[in-house]
Amino acid sequence: MQDEAMYSVTRRALLLCAAAAGAAWAAPAAAQKRYDPGASDTEIRIGQTMPYSGPVSMLGTIGKATAAYFDKLNAEAGINGRKLKLISLDDAYSPSKTVEGTRRLVEEDEVLLVFGTVGTATNLAVHRYLNTRKVPQLLILSGANRWNDPRNFPYTLSGMLSYQAEARMYARHMLATVKEPKIAVLSQNDDFGRDFVAGLKVQLGERAKTLIVAEATYEVTDPTVDSQMVMLKSSGANAQGRAEECRGNPADRIAADDGREPSGEPAAAGRRSDAAVRALLPLGAICLVLPAAAGRAARRDVPALRRRAHAAPDRPAPGHQRASGADAVHPPAAAG
Repeated sequence: MQDEAMYSVTRRALLLCAAAAGAAWAAPAAAQKRYDPGASDTEIRIGQTMPYSGPVSMLGTIGKATAAYFDKLNAEAGINGRKLKLISLDDAYSPSKTVEGTRRLVEEDEVLLVFGTVGTATNLAVHRYLNTRKVPQLLILSGANRWNDPRNFPYTLSGMLSYQAEARMYARHMLATVKEPKIAVLSQNDDFGRDFVAGLKVQLGERAKTLIVAEATYEVTDPTVDSQMVMLKSSGANAQGRAEECRGNPADRIAADDGREPSGEPAAAGRRSDAAVRALLPLGAICLVLPAAAGRAARRDVPALRRRAHAAPDRPAPGHQRASGADAVHPPAAAG
């Protein structure tokens, strides 16, 4: 269900972005021949930054899927006769790199809008800048509540269900299926994780004080969450949730309880959970591991998009930039 929901959100976001871009430059604009930077009679330039490297590099598949979908639109004559040019840069899930890449997209590449950037901290880093420059920050892949502020930030639109709403749904399901739940929470120490925890506690209401028996946090840069998991196990929690498919994220250490990656490949050295942490899963010791990873849907076997997305090598040679049919520009892969 979660995979299907993520796929639905991602596909709907792509469709909405394409429709918004097309509607913005339909007949009235064409008649006046006056466009904002990034738009012309023949082209619409769209920018984004993506974690093609770094701790959540598996989410870079979203950028590839976006490029593949824009290829498809361009092959079908584009939007009102205009081809979509996607300029997609690597930010390594680092806010400072997001700032650097976004400034380049706006000031040098002169994109019409920024679309689909992944992450709460990364989007927050350019939130005020893009709104000050009046560059639309559309359908960003973060469900933080702070994006719902059209009065102060009218150029920002989230493309995801809010994290608090998502956590409330998880909590309702847990209350309906787990008898006398005792909840242990592991959350990412930023707005992402805090929004999830807030949603959980709102849904539990006054019962949160007694149902939540332990809480711990981790940093996205932490190499492991073993110590937090051992502490949570000792709390006596009796409900279980799993972090799925978040390769490179510390929470992934508890998902590979059989010593293998989610793909089925053997886990890399230093990636295996220790015996105490692996034991948590069959014992059902953890209720929520936050954030639950997204992205498996981005690798769904949707044949046409998959062929387009994988038409070029995943790792171009260092110093080389490759462009897809949608003119998606991916940064050079790091050597080694």
